[in-house]
Amino acid sequence: MLQSRQITAEENIIMANNLGAFYRFINKRIANRSNIGPIINASGQTLMDSTAKANVFNAYFSSVGTVDNGNIPECKTPVLQCA
Repeated sequence: MLQSRQITAEENIIMANNLGAFYRFINKRIANRSNIGPIINASGQTLMDSTAKANVFNAYFSSVGTVDNGNIPECKTPVLQCA
């Protein structure tokens, strides 16, 4: 019964087509909310400051990303099956 309620709740969030509600649902279930530990940048410096770490991560992910070509891929609605 609990599992079916959880499935129904998840289906309702998906069917609502509300990205904000989806992210709130996911964020409530993230178990580890600890800070990111120190990281080492490309120059070998250890970074402790949150802003500096965010900038390093941003630079990395920007370097490996691709430019949006404006095409929207076709996404088919998944068929949900209950076990």
